[in-house]
Amino acid sequence: VPLSGRGIDITAPVISRFSVSPNHFNPKLRSVPISFRSNEPGRADVLIKKGTRVIRTLALNKRILASTQMTLSWNGKAGIYKVVVTVRDAAGNKATKSLEVLVIRK
Repeated sequence: VPLSGRGIDITAPVISRFSVSPNHFNPKLRSVPISFRSNEPGRADVLIKKGTRVIRTLALNKRILASTQMTLSWNGKAGIYKVVVTVRDAAGNKATKSLEVLVIRK
């Protein structure tokens, strides 16, 4: 973990291998896996948003380990959603990434 000259962690975690695959799906057939990993241990929030409104919380303040893939699943009603992942390390530094998901009805 990079430190400042005073030994304080000032670097945010890095979220990698973040995927929602497929990024469009029919919820009657299956749920969609949401995966990510962080280069540092910490706490993660995984939210599903429609517009600016949070419609589902998949993880809140969930403990995660460094370099360990975290996978959750979700299915929703027809619409366009945003999956938002936020990771905070022990020093309070945070990183956020998001991906769009289209839920279709056939």
